[in-house]
Amino acid sequence: MKKWKEINLVDDPNTLKRLSRYSLIILIASVIILQVIIGILQAFYQFSKASVPLDIKHIFIELISFVVLFMMILIIHEAIHGFFFKLFDPNATVKFGYQTGMVYASSPGSRYTRTQIIVIALMPCLIITLTLIALFPIVVPHLALFDILTATHLSTCIGDFYLINQLLKAPKDVKVEDTKKGITLYL
Repeated sequence: MKKWKEINLVDDPNTLKRLSRYSLIILIASVIILQVIIGILQAFYQFSKASVPLDIKHIFIELISFVVLFMMILIIHEAIHGFFFKLFDPNATVKFGYQTGMVYASSPGSRYTRTQIIVIALMPCLIITLTLIALFPIVVPHLALFDILTATHLSTCIGDFYLINQLLKAPKDVKVEDTKKGITLYL
């Protein structure tokens, strides 16, 4: 197989700027959509938004909670990528790291089908988002925190969405190697 195309998310400032703009759009759209979902859940589960007092102590606690929970979500997100790398190739070596403001999981040297990489890229978004939404009726006093946490996570999936978009444009028989900078496609 011969290298056909390389998609680098790390070293291309134009792509990074464009993805940052799309990420902001996803964040805003997610907050709006999640508010609708919360409204539907409120009607279905008969719960009301419990309000957390807006004093400085509670704001500080919610902010610290957001940071801690978001860091945990990022770790879980990358672990899910790692799990699916291993699921599709049990002999794969999975590496985790941090580069240019992004945490990542990669499986250098392993090659996957286009469909497998799409699944690997999509699963953290689906699993985490659906889990957080399922928690909404349980975390009523902190519903705003979980709403923003869910929307923020969705917006940080932009790199995965971008790779999926690029893969959908690639030939179906392409083989894909995930790298710490993006993906390399082989035909």
